[in-house]
Amino acid sequence: MIGHSDRSPRRMSRNFTDLRSLLVHGFVLLLMLIGIGGLLYKSLRPGGWLSRFAGGLMDASGWAALFGIGVLLGFSLLVREWLDDPGRSGSRGDVLLYAAMGLGVFFAFELLVNGTL
Repeated sequence: MIGHSDRSPRRMSRNFTDLRSLLVHGFVLLLMLIGIGGLLYKSLRPGGWLSRFAGGLMDASGWAALFGIGVLLGFSLLVREWLDDPGRSGSRGDVLLYAAMGLGVFFAFELLVNGTL
């Protein structure tokens, strides 16, 4: 029958929509992976953010180191409470997704322009 062809416009439109959705989601995933990978690289490499922070804590006095660790823990607990608050509706969990994508755009641009992270 002519009406039951696999090449009908409706079927082709659905395939195009599926392909477009696959490309968009793949791009989002790629940006997230670049962002998370770039953040890990910048923080864990020799001379990176984590080693500079730990070196700064070792050079500081005992009270300054404890204060810095306390501020860092307090800030992380506040962010966790803000993201996991069950009493409020919304999509605050998407903030991490958008932040990772933003970092991915930044690190991809830096890699293209400078050739290195």
